[in-house]
Amino acid sequence: MLKNYLIFVMHYLYFKKMINAKKILLCPPVYYDIEYSINPWMHIEEKVNKKDVLSEYKELKKLYDKLQIPYDELTPTNGLPDQVYTTDTGVPVGKIFIKSNFRYGQRKPESAVSAAYFEKKGYAVYNLPPTVSFEGQGDLVRADHTYFMGWGQRTSYEAEDFLIHALQKEVVTLQLTNPNFFHLDTCFAPLSQNIAIYYPGAFTDEGKQTLDEYFEDLIAVNRNDANVFACNVIKIDNHILVNKNISDNLKKTLENYGFTLHGLKMTEYLKGGGCVKCLSLQIFK
Repeated sequence: MLKNYLIFVMHYLYFKKMINAKKILLCPPVYYDIEYSINPWMHIEEKVNKKDVLSEYKELKKLYDKLQIPYDELTPTNGLPDQVYTTDTGVPVGKIFIKSNFRYGQRKPESAVSAAYFEKKGYAVYNLPPTVSFEGQGDLVRADHTYFMGWGQRTSYEAEDFLIHALQKEVVTLQLTNPNFFHLDTCFAPLSQNIAIYYPGAFTDEGKQTLDEYFEDLIAVNRNDANVFACNVIKIDNHILVNKNISDNLKKTLENYGFTLHGLKMTEYLKGGGCVKCLSLQIFK
């Protein structure tokens, strides 16, 4: 009992020191729908329920309000149904916005909208060469001062050098091999300096070994949890915002580490291949 308490206290003290986003950028689902298919989760015949998705969005905002996590909202753009997945549009850190180069043409205009938003806030926009694909925080996941870059599905391996130049930080590359988990944040989430969750079926053996070397406790999620995007979470201090449909076993595992879980209904957003983190572009200091 004493050992468990000490573990909880250690994690709590660490959480309070972690680098958190100072703000979240969202986009209301005014024009969100399945109008094309660019990932295995999207089916044009499976349209979005407008009433339900608005309810899911409002619940997400309500939870951010409850946890006192500030957020801003982009003005939705007609013709950009995937604009709700703001996290893919770039990487804001310090006073730099690293603009995404989307692989698919349907999403390319989204990054320009986000870049204009950050330019108005005084950010300098960093552009990668147009031949180098890069899909923002979807494929660049931050763990304190280390960045992990997923490549092979949407982001080009060549993006690594440009990101190192822009961030002046270490960038660890991880090849993604499963088209169902086309962004790194769909299959991997660092929860502290020593703890991370991931879906092994999305990585090469080399990638799994790399993650094992970086994290003392690397928690593997099963296929069922992976399919409801259990790794696509927002973590602030010891709070984890996650799809409510993850397994009881995974919930218990994370709670035993001292995390407080907040489950959200994400049914409509899953139709487009996204979940909580996909909707929430994190703005770091």
